[in-house]
Amino acid sequence: MNFLKISFVVIIALLLFCCGDTTSPTQGDFPSDVKVEKVSAGMVRISWVYNNTGEDTLQFILGAKKGSDGWDEYYAVVHEETYEYFDYIPTSDSLIYAYKVRYYNINTGLYSQFSEADAYLSANTAPTEFNVQTNTQQSVTLTWHDRCVGEEGYYIDKKIGNGSWDNNYFKLDADIETITDTATLFDTIYYRVSAYFGDSSSATVQDSIFQTLLAPSQLGTTILDVNKIRLDWTDNSSGEAGFSIDRKVGGSDWNTVYATVDSNLTTYVDDVEYPCATLCYRVRAFQDSLYSLYSPIDTININLQIVGSVNTPGSASEVFFADWYAFVSDGYSGLEVIDCSQPNAPALLGNYQTLLPDRTISSYIKNNIAYVATHSTVTNPGRIHLLDISNLLEPVMIGFTDTEGIPQHIFVSGDYAYIAEGEAGLSIIYIAGSNLHTVSNFQLDDARSVFVKDNFAFVAEGLEGLKIFDVLDTSNPELLGELSTSGSMLDVYVLDDFAYLADGENGMKIIDISDAENPTVYSRISTNGFVYGVWAEADYAYFVDKEKGFYVVDTSNLQHPEILGNIEMDSEPVSINVSGSYAYVTDNEGLKIIQVKP
Repeated sequence: MNFLKISFVVIIALLLFCCGDTTSPTQGDFPSDVKVEKVSAGMVRISWVYNNTGEDTLQFILGAKKGSDGWDEYYAVVHEETYEYFDYIPTSDSLIYAYKVRYYNINTGLYSQFSEADAYLSANTAPTEFNVQTNTQQSVTLTWHDRCVGEEGYYIDKKIGNGSWDNNYFKLDADIETITDTATLFDTIYYRVSAYFGDSSSATVQDSIFQTLLAPSQLGTTILDVNKIRLDWTDNSSGEAGFSIDRKVGGSDWNTVYATVDSNLTTYVDDVEYPCATLCYRVRAFQDSLYSLYSPIDTININLQIVGSVNTPGSASEVFFADWYAFVSDGYSGLEVIDCSQPNAPALLGNYQTLLPDRTISSYIKNNIAYVATHSTVTNPGRIHLLDISNLLEPVMIGFTDTEGIPQHIFVSGDYAYIAEGEAGLSIIYIAGSNLHTVSNFQLDDARSVFVKDNFAFVAEGLEGLKIFDVLDTSNPELLGELSTSGSMLDVYVLDDFAYLADGENGMKIIDISDAENPTVYSRISTNGFVYGVWAEADYAYFVDKEKGFYVVDTSNLQHPEILGNIEMDSEPVSINVSGSYAYVTDNEGLKIIQVKP
């Protein structure tokens, strides 16, 4: 009987020990100051403090929690003389590993209560994608990505301007990823966020915002007439003194505070002084010297648009314009004649294919005569044809002569045609009489284009740059000066004492040719594309970029030319001719007519 009583008592004690359901020691008598720290990859150290003032023998029981799992309250046992425990865990995990400690008194069979928990949070438990954005003029919204598992929540710290951090400004529950806060205007507000468990926190991530007046939105422009543009926008702010308008013309810098209007006005009319331009506008609210963010930029072209086009059947390479007709060199389809008297509805009248069986490359129209350069792979490399086009629809062949090489471009001046013949150089052909013939040839590596002014011929020679010839004696042209290039000179146009060069990847160059023996670069316009053709007139230059489209340049200050406007083109423009209010451009589709003046 006594044996049974003793056994029963032992069983009850064991049950109480395993379940931990025993009378707690005096309140406050339990381990404290639990700390978890990483000691190496894959290992953490859990330490704690306890002062055992009695003679009893103790064991320390560790509870552990991994991620969102529940507590394992008998995770490990440590003897009294040891106040630390080393645990092997993935120390780069996004899970939180938490620990707490209590003791078991072997003499009395009693457990203490658990200590406060502490946890290990790896670098991969820190929030990501933290962003502070304006919600309303008086509030901001904080968002982040929660990537840890098992946190108790999140701390948000806040600082205004150069002030001190307000730690734990927000204390949030687990799994929250957004919160809204009130904001003061015209101050930089800093926030940082971290996940926490117990007294441990993840690394913080930080963002800031300068809270100001809300930016205007829905900015739009309307052309009222050729000289006036109206701007309209939506006012989203409150308390502003007015709105400031910035304007940008073509490739120039922004003209900030170009105009202002009073509070609550949401429209402005701009007077435009350019014949054509690409104009950009942006608007922001202001109060004293402080501003809102900008509205979205609105871009508009004035007197600069494609107004008409014609697709040609061949491969358009060059255009010459005369008396409202565009003559397009169209490869094996001959020379196309296009009626441009109605620029918004150009009409293809026909072509001279039957008279030009070879590949048509270039043409020059003068006094009802078409001078046409063609290339043949069957007979001679090239040929210059003279066609009487007094009757546009019934041209008559006057004569022809063969060339030394493949004619890339033809220019007519006086009684002579000047031919850029690629590898065959520059040829001068007598065209006044019935006996057409070459009077001279100057060998060059890659003559692409030629322009004649007075007694000088200017040749764009591809990779070799610019060559300037004295052609007073057409039978004996003399090379006077040259200008090298790192680009590819494909076209040249001369006006007064300056040559305008299409220099491929180097953009458009303006060259001072007042001293023909020593041409010098005066200025340059870059597009980061590939400039192919160029044209100039007083105060303006026009060029086509095979990659970027059509450009208009203000050259009133030749040392500092400014891009006025640009039309992006999906096609590949290669040649340009300007007359009156329109530019005539060939591309891989045919002809485009672009308005450049009112």
